[in-house]
Amino acid sequence: MPELPEVETVRRGLVPWISGQRIQKVELLLPRLIKYPSSAAFKPALVNKTLLDISRKGKYLIFELDSHRELIIHLGMSGRLILGERKASLPPHTHFILRLEGPKDLLFIDPRTFGRIALVEKNDYSPVPGLNQLGLDPTHPDEYQWQKVQKIIQGNRPVKSFLLDQSALAGIGNIYADESLFRTGIHPLRKVAELSLQEKKRLFKTIKEVLEEAIQSGGTTILTFMDSRNNYGHYQNLLQVYGRDHQPCYQCKTLIEKIKIGGRSSHFCPRCQKF
Repeated sequence: MPELPEVETVRRGLVPWISGQRIQKVELLLPRLIKYPSSAAFKPALVNKTLLDISRKGKYLIFELDSHRELIIHLGMSGRLILGERKASLPPHTHFILRLEGPKDLLFIDPRTFGRIALVEKNDYSPVPGLNQLGLDPTHPDEYQWQKVQKIIQGNRPVKSFLLDQSALAGIGNIYADESLFRTGIHPLRKVAELSLQEKKRLFKTIKEVLEEAIQSGGTTILTFMDSRNNYGHYQNLLQVYGRDHQPCYQCKTLIEKIKIGGRSSHFCPRCQKF
């Protein structure tokens, strides 16, 4: 699943192309992707509207329109947003198309069809529960402040589970949770309540550093991720533990282990991250 850095990479690639573009036509080839409003009301509400900007909250892309509405897109497990040349044939699994004024159209491609799309009034995310209940975004300086984080980084659950809780911190998935914990030397099974103040502050700082580094690398391509211009990410070349089970740790040569925590895989070094 694309995580925060991948979604941010997509956003940055799209903004220069779509800002100021008017939507001439909307083609909806898989209506069940629309979660709000009805698919019948969705299409006419977009036609002849102008795309002003794209922002992001966690893993959600938010397209601002000149109609005081926002188009919300979540890429799901395998979704991609690309700018495609206008031609008769479409890439496989193209389910949603914004026909724009310019020479390119915005295509939403989603082989596994777990993506979600909604059209809401500006700043009213109540029709999109996942977005409406998101926690602090580690890349938004006005949100991600130690005074705010220290109030939520508590409880008796494993720290890995805390990092994956989107209602606490928005946008972190398995990859960046594992990498952040390795860099801070914290075992994923450690209870949040057992972390020292110093460890919590170090984790607070490291999460932002890891995400920013991944964004600068264009995200992580494990299987299929490509940005809006069909470029692969490069952060997979810098991963220390994620996906490296049974391989030697780069720091101490101990074999990386993989376990399940709350049904999710976790990769860690048993020597560098002691329980």
